[in-house]
Order: sequence, then C-alpha cells, then structure tokens
Amino acid sequence: MMKKVVINKRQYSGGNNQSQDNVPLKEKEWAFLVIRKAEYNTWRDPKSNKDKLVLDVWFEGIPDDISARVFSAYTKGGDEFAITEVFRFANAGIKSANAVDGEDDKYVVEIDDNPVNLIGKRVAVFPYKNGKYWQIYNKVAPAEPFENPLEKVTEAIINYTMLKAESDFEKYVEPKLYQNR
Repeated sequence: MMKKVVINKRQYSGGNNQSQDNVPLKEKEWAFLVIRKAEYNTWRDPKSNKDKLVLDVWFEGIPDDISARVFSAYTKGGDEFAITEVFRFANAGIKSANAVDGEDDKYVVEIDDNPVNLIGKRVAVFPYKNGKYWQIYNKVAPAEPFENPLEKVTEAIINYTMLKAESDFEKYVEPKLYQNR
C-alpha cells in the first residue's frame, strides 16, 4: 500500500515479551538487529474501547515471543508518524520526497508501507526487562548512515535519534516498569 505523509525533518525523533535468560540482548543497551518479519495488527484500547493500528516487528536471532510493537500515532494534521518512523529509520519503502512550499524542513514523502519492505533491514533497537520479561522499546533508530530521496542520515542524526529515544524511555516507560512499583 502506498501512502503520502508529511515529515518534519527537524524532529529526529513494547510488544510481546519473554523470560528466557539466554536471550542475546543486553538490558538498556542498543542492539543492531535485522528485521525478519513485520506485520500490521489491531489492538483494542481498553480506555477508549477503539481499535488501534499497530506494527509488530520480529528480529533475526531473537525468539518469536520478543518483538517490538509500534502503536500508530498521529499529528494534529492527521499524518501517522510512529509507524512511519520505523520505515524511515529502516530506510524502507521511501519512494519520493518533495519539499512543502514555504515550510522549512517539511516534506511530503511517498512511502510504500507494506511490512514486507522492512524484512532484511537493519535497525537499532532498545531492549529492556519489565520484571522478568524482555521487551523492545517501540522507537527504533537507524543502524548505520544512509541516503534516500528524503534525507542523508549521518552518525550525528543516529546519535541524536538514540539519545531522544533513551530520554523518552526514561520519561515515559521506566517509571511504569514492574520492578519500579
């Protein structure tokens, strides 16, 4: 499926789990993994009783019951950005990017957001434990520099993206972890 979204380049901006101790991850240290499977699902929000689109992502060398679950999120203008960032930072499915007239750093980007485009792509993920269960934070970062029609991703952008994700994790996720209750 092809979609067009507006991306503000200025904003460089967990799913299933398991308890095995022999998982090849280190807690709260970035892991550079290759996506082996990705699919869209729906999740019923218990507060609103509405379905929400999610993208579930599995990685090579990681057991099936540990995945990243990325919940759709939308800008005030109606553009989805959370799932789109997975495609953006995996450098997957980006077909074209055109500057928005009069808007610095804003682009209309055409993305083929079929999950099959993510398979084989390498991304940086942030694993953590929630009690005895492994989870992968729902924000990914580029694993290496790349260039596409939208942008040239440098080491500086990768580092910024990782630091921003760590900051968000500390602010929004860590206080809710089971071991902190």
